[in-house]
Amino acid sequence: MKESTLLKIALMTTVIGIVLLYYIGLQPIPESSSKDVQAKTEGIVKLTGQVSKIAKTGSTVFLTVEQPLETTVVVFDKDISLEEGSKIEVIGNIEEYQGKKEVIANRIRVIPG
Repeated sequence: MKESTLLKIALMTTVIGIVLLYYIGLQPIPESSSKDVQAKTEGIVKLTGQVSKIAKTGSTVFLTVEQPLETTVVVFDKDISLEEGSKIEVIGNIEEYQGKKEVIANRIRVIPG
């Protein structure tokens, strides 16, 4: 096969891959409840609730987020500025630690109001 043909195939595959990744990235993450977090074994969730407790340990912050049930959210950022009572939206991965489900936060957003 000629080099120019291979180059064209590689470029077309790259462009198609980038377009597919863009559209996959636009898919919204459905809202999950704390019951969903406890039922799932893994995956990405979006959780909205009120912060009832904040515990800092070194560079790790543990948030207790209340919905109908309490869910522990782990944040690996010591400079996070949240207060108890803040309403937040968390997107993260479900992990199990010492037999309990937690959400490892990828992104946290404070909801005004």
